[in-house]
Amino acid sequence: MNARRRALLAAVGVLALPGCSRGDRLEATAHWLGNDFAFGSGIALGSADGTLATVAFFPEPLPGATLDEMRRLRSVTQAMAARTTPHLVLELRLKGPGKAGFDSLVRYSVLFANMGGSPVAFNRQSRDWVKDGGIELAGEARAGERLLGRVRRAGATDVEGSDRPYRWDLSFDTVVAA
Repeated sequence: MNARRRALLAAVGVLALPGCSRGDRLEATAHWLGNDFAFGSGIALGSADGTLATVAFFPEPLPGATLDEMRRLRSVTQAMAARTTPHLVLELRLKGPGKAGFDSLVRYSVLFANMGGSPVAFNRQSRDWVKDGGIELAGEARAGERLLGRVRRAGATDVEGSDRPYRWDLSFDTVVAA
């Protein structure tokens, strides 16, 4: 973990927080609209066919009822619709069921929600990965299986006529929720 990331996580008190289940590690930092964010909790969901994994990051553990709703709906976005908690949602679309890895990744997206302004999703296709800061994936996107990864990117995007810098550094070693 780089020094800046460690300092940011420690500053908001999430460095030692576990994820939401079985000692998972879900942590992230992000920069958006001039603000830095740190997340030290989360949840991972997988589609029944093992081709879609959703990994969500929160600043602190959510109530059990909220996590149960995410599992029941198989959706972070629907469960968080009426909440104001800042969060990031990483979706990984894989070519087929089985092992998650760079070679099986079709596309991914990162949603910034409740981080100032309207929610914004950054969609990345394989042709964009040459520009990305790094993608590491292992494990499986199936319920009960371990999913590991790190996804990094920094850049700028147009927001109301001006380029606004953004950055994400997402790291996870978690069991996909059943």
